[in-house]
Amino acid sequence: MYKFLFFGLVSFLALFTGFFFLRSSYFGGLTQDSVQSATKKTAQDVPVWERKRLDAAPLRVGLITDTHVDSVRPPSRILEERTIPVKYTRPVANFVAQMEMFNPSFVVHLGDVIEGTGVDLDVGKFELQKTREGFSSLTVPMYWVIGNHDLRSVARKHFHQELGIDYSNHYFDEGAYRFVIVDTNYRTDGVPNHPHSGDPVSGFVPRETLHWLENVLATDRHVYVFLHHSVVPRELTNKKQIGNDEEVRHLFARYNVAAVFSGHIEKRFQGDFDGVRYYTLPGILKNPLYPGAFYALDLLGKSSDLTMFYTGMNETIVQEPFYVDGKMIDQILQEKNAQEVRELESEDSLEK
Repeated sequence: MYKFLFFGLVSFLALFTGFFFLRSSYFGGLTQDSVQSATKKTAQDVPVWERKRLDAAPLRVGLITDTHVDSVRPPSRILEERTIPVKYTRPVANFVAQMEMFNPSFVVHLGDVIEGTGVDLDVGKFELQKTREGFSSLTVPMYWVIGNHDLRSVARKHFHQELGIDYSNHYFDEGAYRFVIVDTNYRTDGVPNHPHSGDPVSGFVPRETLHWLENVLATDRHVYVFLHHSVVPRELTNKKQIGNDEEVRHLFARYNVAAVFSGHIEKRFQGDFDGVRYYTLPGILKNPLYPGAFYALDLLGKSSDLTMFYTGMNETIVQEPFYVDGKMIDQILQEKNAQEVRELESEDSLEK
């Protein structure tokens, strides 16, 4: 009898000990080692572009676009005697003066540096030289985006040579930021614009550039993109966007781009699509509401704050926030002006 009691006690202790270790291994491992392993795996599975850096410091950028510089031919027809009218030189001088006070890390020209229409190669090169000279007193680096008008008179190699650059597509890093310059001057079949190809005005991003962008955008830095043509849907600006705008916007959204800046369409627009902010900026000349326009950009991580400057009454410089009430500002002003005209006409009719 004692023999059976002894073996029963031993069996009970063995079962109890086994249950204890099984419970300890199951619950203890799940809440510590297993959970830590799962957490580590989950963090590693998050793409690098979704894990943006938290150490971003404030950074400033100066922006100008669509200067469309067009020189005047002298009676002598001597190239060196061509002159640049003040309607081009004054806004550039105003920009340079404002940048001295704003103190940006760098400035960017968003393209259409020169008009380029109906002039030969020598004139186009001359105008690029003179435009570069106008910005020469800047004390910070200047980056240049190619516009469709630039390629009406010069080829890319001439654009590079005269402006002292070696890129069409380019990126550079500043602290926790990555800045990307994209050449959008292509036909929808991928053929690059040049003076003899015709000018597909709306632009296109070819397959090779899209592949390049996938590598460049895969970063934990906050990414800001500069290009010439608009990727904003036409129904929002009444101006045509690039030929593959949906594909490009999808790419920017997938890689968590912070904001995209463009010129070309001469519209003042700011809007968000799939987490990416898009700006289109008027140039210095072609939008009559904002003569001499240029911009000061303040960045902090993914946050961007744009200030606009343009020439007002008596040649004074107007400074105002770029974005108001989620609408294109020029449409607001046009509506306002139209309303004022209607009110004046109504008052005149009452007086009669």
